[in-house]
Amino acid sequence: MPVVKCRRPFDFDDDAYEEYDDQFRNSAFLPSSLFDDLGVEPYEYVRVSEHGREGTGVVIQAVPFDPVTSEGEEGYPLAALRTNLTEKIRDGLSRNTLLDVTATDCPYREMQVGRGYDDNRGAGICYVTPSAKRAVGADEDDPIELYNPVDGGRSILETSPLSEDDANESVVRVDGHIQETLGVEFGNTVRMRAPADSDTVDPSLKERLLRPLVDYREVHLRVELGLDRDEYRNVVRMNQDTMQFLGIDPGDRVVMRWDGTQLSTQCLLPPDGTSVPDSAILVASTDRDPIDVSLYDTVVVRRDMGDKLKQEVAVSMLGILGVIFGVFQAADAATLDDMLVASIGPLGALLALCGVAAFLSVFVTWLMLFPQRQKSSEPSTEVR
Repeated sequence: MPVVKCRRPFDFDDDAYEEYDDQFRNSAFLPSSLFDDLGVEPYEYVRVSEHGREGTGVVIQAVPFDPVTSEGEEGYPLAALRTNLTEKIRDGLSRNTLLDVTATDCPYREMQVGRGYDDNRGAGICYVTPSAKRAVGADEDDPIELYNPVDGGRSILETSPLSEDDANESVVRVDGHIQETLGVEFGNTVRMRAPADSDTVDPSLKERLLRPLVDYREVHLRVELGLDRDEYRNVVRMNQDTMQFLGIDPGDRVVMRWDGTQLSTQCLLPPDGTSVPDSAILVASTDRDPIDVSLYDTVVVRRDMGDKLKQEVAVSMLGILGVIFGVFQAADAATLDDMLVASIGPLGALLALCGVAAFLSVFVTWLMLFPQRQKSSEPSTEVR
C-alpha cells in the first residue's frame, strides 16, 4: 500500500499537470509511477485515508501528474489534494500529512459509444444491456457512470435496456448531447462502472410542493473552468440557448446536482468574447468544491423553482392581496360571515374564510405561473 505526503495542487508548477486545467479538479493527484504500484489506471477510483488510521478516508478519482520534485523530505512520494477533500479525510488535515492510498473494488467495462434511439436533450439516459450493468456491479435500477479514459470526464446516467435486436454487451447508446458532454465521438470507447459512493438526491417537501406550480426541465452540462471574476460570487455561466431550454433568464438561479449533492447558484451569460457550447457550463472553483465536482464532469442543471416563484409572486403581490380582500368583502356583503359565526363561532368563521382566501390565492398563483410551466414543456431546438 503506497504512502504519500500530502500537498496542495498549487504547491506545484503548472507543468506538473498534463493540462493546466487539471489542477482545478477535485481529485487525488498522484505521481504517474504510483499507478502501477496500485494496479489502477488513470481516472480510476482510489481510497485516500490518513496514514495508519483505518475507517477514515474518501473515495476519489486518481489523476496522474509529474512534479519536478516527486519526493518529500523523508522520501515519500508527493501527492496533491484540494483543501475541501482533505477536510473530508479529517478536519484540519494539514500539508505534509502522510496518507495511505489503496485501490478500490470498482470494476469497469470498455464500451463503444453508439447513437441513442432519440436525441432528447433533457432525457439524461443511456441504453445498455442488463448483463453489462451486472458485470460492473450495478443493480437493475441503479444509475451507471460513463467516463472518458482520455480526460476523465464523468457522467452519471439512468439506464434503459437496449432493444432486443440490438443487444450488444459492448455498446452503450447515448443521445448527441450526452456524447458532447463526455467529449467523445460516436464510435469512440468510454468506460462504464458503478458510481463510487453514489447517492441520490430525494426531492424535498418544498420541491414536491413547488413542482406543480412552477415545474422545471433538466439538462446535463459539462463543467468547464469558470471565470476568475466569478470566484466567491456564487455565479455560473451558460449560453442563451441553454437558458431558454431551462426556462430561465440571465440573473435567475439554477440548481446544479452532482453525485448526491446539489447547489443553487445565480446564472449569467458569458461576457462578450467568451463562448460557451450548448453542452457546457462555466463553474468557478468556489462553486465546484461544495459538491465535489471536477472539471469535465457532467452536472445536472435545472432552474431554482423557489427563486422563480418568489420573482413571480413579488410582481403579482397586489393581485394576490386583492383576492384575499375580495373574499372577506364578498363574505361580508352576503352576510356569510354572520352565518358562519352563528354556526361555528367567531374563530371558526375566521379560519374558514382564511382557508378559502388561501385556496384562491394558491389557485391564482397557479394560473399566474402558467407561462413558466409552459417553458418547461414547450418544444425546443435539440442539439446533435
